[in-house]
Amino acid sequence: MSWENYVQWSLIDPGLTSAAIVGHDGNLFAASQSFSYDSEEIQAILPGLEDPDTLMGKSISLGGTQYSIIKSDRAMVIGAAGTKGVCITKTTQAFIIGICDKPVGTGKCSVIVEKLANHLIEMGL
Repeated sequence: MSWENYVQWSLIDPGLTSAAIVGHDGNLFAASQSFSYDSEEIQAILPGLEDPDTLMGKSISLGGTQYSIIKSDRAMVIGAAGTKGVCITKTTQAFIIGICDKPVGTGKCSVIVEKLANHLIEMGL
């Protein structure tokens, strides 16, 4: 399956508004058409994704939206900005970024992102 199919079928179809799979080096593997990829934004958050404890109480910017970090640990980074939310998790080779808006909240967003992450980890990705 292509990276684009993972984004569409595993992230967008279940209800996320935009999503991306980004390598640990910040290179884009695939993104939904609605995901605004900015390499500077991704590069700015990579250190925090490698050490999520450093993100707690801070904010990150994706697609020009500032998300306040409300949860940050080895399993998941979750941020909120009004009705929008972002959930990011790490696999062996990539970060999965899911962005949601009402009625899909960060709880459902994290489940969707984590489900794909677990699948990719099982495949060694």
